[in-house]
Amino acid sequence: MKTYEFSTKLHNRTNAAGKTVEKVRVWLEESTNNRFLSDAGFKRGAAVEIVIDKGDNSISGEITIKLSETGNKKVAGKADRALFDITRNSDQMPATFHPKNNPTLVAYVQTGLITIKVKGW
Repeated sequence: MKTYEFSTKLHNRTNAAGKTVEKVRVWLEESTNNRFLSDAGFKRGAAVEIVIDKGDNSISGEITIKLSETGNKKVAGKADRALFDITRNSDQMPATFHPKNNPTLVAYVQTGLITIKVKGW
């Protein structure tokens, strides 16, 4: 299993009523020099299942991404690199993933499975 540290960020949007909706964005992307997603089977276009577990009392939580022939999501990216862009309303993500609460996430990557947690959990 390999680990990769990265940051989460806010990605706020304005809705039709003109109110700001606070969104949290988790962006995990491989570089052309480090194909850690592709090497673990997560190639662009592959079907995946993404599960967001907010944890007990919103104090922990994790995101699990696994390869699944019946998955309803696809690995995004460009021809030469894969990426995941997971953006949800802040109340749909673990509270610890919010940039105000913790700036660093860790992706634990193994063949067919990625687990994303807050550093230190």
